[in-house]
Amino acid sequence: MRYIHRVIYSLVVLMVFIMSPIGHQWSSQAQSGVIVVDEPPGGYAVARSPVIITGTVHDPSIDTVYINKVNMPVVYLGRLRPDLPGVPFPVIDGRFTGRAYFLTEGDNLVRVIGIDAQGRVHQVDVPVRLDPTLGRSDLRLIVKPKSQREAHGVPVEYTIELRNRTSHPQSGTYEVVLTLPDGSSRMIAEGVPFQLAEKERVTLDAFINPSDYTSLTGDCALTVTAFDDQGEQMGRASFAFETYDPGAYPFVDVTRQAGLRFLHRNAGEGGGLAWADYDNDGYPDLFVTNLRGPSALFHNNRDGTFTNVIREAGLSAFAASDSSTRSAAWADYDNDGYKDLFIAGQRQPSRLYHNNGDGTFTDVTTRAIGRIVQPTGPVAWGDYDNDGWLDLYVTGFLTAPPSLDFSGLTSAPHYLFHNNGDGTFTDIAPQVGLNREGPTWAALWLDYDGDGDLDLYIVNDFGGFTGYPNTLYRNDGPGGVGGWIFTNIGRDTHLSDVPVFGMGLAAGDYDHDDDVDLFVSNIGLPILYQRQGDVYRDATMESGVGIPHPTNGPYASEDWLVNSWGSVWWDYDLDGWIDLYVASSGMGTPNFPIAPFNPNFLFRNNRDGTFTNVAPQLGINHPGRTRGVALADYDRDGDLDLALLNNDEYLVLYRNDLPRTNHWLQLALRGTVSNRDAIGALIIVEAGGVRQVRPYPDASPMCSQSTLETIFGVGRAEVIDRLEVRWPSGKVTVKTNVTVDQRLTLIEPEE
Repeated sequence: MRYIHRVIYSLVVLMVFIMSPIGHQWSSQAQSGVIVVDEPPGGYAVARSPVIITGTVHDPSIDTVYINKVNMPVVYLGRLRPDLPGVPFPVIDGRFTGRAYFLTEGDNLVRVIGIDAQGRVHQVDVPVRLDPTLGRSDLRLIVKPKSQREAHGVPVEYTIELRNRTSHPQSGTYEVVLTLPDGSSRMIAEGVPFQLAEKERVTLDAFINPSDYTSLTGDCALTVTAFDDQGEQMGRASFAFETYDPGAYPFVDVTRQAGLRFLHRNAGEGGGLAWADYDNDGYPDLFVTNLRGPSALFHNNRDGTFTNVIREAGLSAFAASDSSTRSAAWADYDNDGYKDLFIAGQRQPSRLYHNNGDGTFTDVTTRAIGRIVQPTGPVAWGDYDNDGWLDLYVTGFLTAPPSLDFSGLTSAPHYLFHNNGDGTFTDIAPQVGLNREGPTWAALWLDYDGDGDLDLYIVNDFGGFTGYPNTLYRNDGPGGVGGWIFTNIGRDTHLSDVPVFGMGLAAGDYDHDDDVDLFVSNIGLPILYQRQGDVYRDATMESGVGIPHPTNGPYASEDWLVNSWGSVWWDYDLDGWIDLYVASSGMGTPNFPIAPFNPNFLFRNNRDGTFTNVAPQLGINHPGRTRGVALADYDRDGDLDLALLNNDEYLVLYRNDLPRTNHWLQLALRGTVSNRDAIGALIIVEAGGVRQVRPYPDASPMCSQSTLETIFGVGRAEVIDRLEVRWPSGKVTVKTNVTVDQRLTLIEPEE
């Protein structure tokens, strides 16, 4: 059943509702006493979907009720289910809570059914009215925090958005109330006036310092309430946040002091981050995508702060209020020593920018690859034919929203652009055996079979419904119609056995057996694929990275109502064993009304094949809607820091301030015969009796990119006994007795 649960896209049943006769009354069967639906004053009436129906079941043999629109088909877990009387919802301690989505305007009729131990059917017909005017306010009030966790004594910044929905001016006042960790409240502001012209929207910056009102730390909340000139309430909004004692956590939120002011506008799926030192000043810079707001290029000022230079850099096409970008990826495709940038568009064309070497970029899309106007997913740079020039794999995404049962899903085509070495590329995907379809969230080049060339692993959404499961393409070298051959070995390696809603991908040797294991995030349980010989096995639950199940609500007993997004292998404590960071928030959309907003997880490697979540103790169990995850040593202190892109929330940067007890080596590679970025190399580090094997690069987080430079932790070892680099060209570099706690750049030998 666990595998069935993995193919959940809708954690409750998606149902189709039609109009029902006006004035329908409660069914007489409601009087049977077995199923009693709670009847709110005035009946069930909502302004928008969903409607929540609650009630009591007085027969202990009924542990499930079924809810569905009368005379309409049942769609459950994305499948038509004519064998079910409705959508199943559990009965817990005699009570049930069910939801009905996609109501049509006007009167609807929803049926609640229970079947007892003798097979007798008990049902209640519930009239539900959908009236968009109910509860509609002329004013829309939105309150957003810029951080959801701050040290005691540090102000919590937030914004108040007031939007006039009418065609006439509005005025009134608002108040701000702070709820403290002990549950008491303080009136922070009262009677603050506002005036709005017709259809006007105003955003106000504000802050609150809880330490002005209490010495306690812990969970707090801030509530803003707006009133009209007559004192009638027009709207209310709130947010929760946490205060903590300074120094309590070794990971510090430095977003504000770093100048990283960035709000990712809500678009359901989220966006991505991409780190790279584009101006070669030794410090990584950050590009951030935005699906419904402006993207940003944050230049690292080398003093712990950043400046958004997206317009100055020549990337103005993505600086607009609706830049519509999903992902981005840096790479030096022309081997000139400067990182170039591909930006994947969603509602505007994707673009390839050449780095001019002076801090600016030139759009070379038309000449280099031609126009890509369809929705684009993540991309992956890699030299599949080892000719010394980076090629580009571009994935496609959905061209239209999915249907209720996910039938008829279509995606934009995928491309494999072969680098011609003259600044142009040729798409060869149709000729080399790569399937060009499937809505993709992650793609990674890696040498799966150790034969010296790069294979391609693709993580697809809707894997159980599209016929395009996650797929591993083996690089079989020259030949075939297109001059090169890729063979689908997903089934042979068991990487395509389980159809999932794949989101992100992380590759690393967590068990130190000299091969690369894979972590695939998912809507449902993630999967940890442990490499064993030529195949992979599912080690998710035994390893402890299955993500805990919800602990409250009607589905507390289920262990599959979880989501995971961006993920990265990361030796955060430099002990020589890679750990795993996983973004795990809820969906926040009608398809996933009961998926909890889990905080993020950091699974510490216990060195025995198991992991323990230590995120709460370290202060990086971020409670927001994280999608993008990417790592970089932005402050050049020898450990990796963590950037999180949060859906409909602000970007967060956590600085790694763990006490330094272990040693490290930061390693950058520069190809000469191979591609200059050395993508596709393999690095082996031996120190203190521990052998680490790591591909370069070693991750493909969901729509995101960590820095190419990698950091090896070596624990208490005071010297690295042996450092080996196997370059994509086949050349090998070996260093012995390498000094620890340094940044090292290795250049590929030309002979």
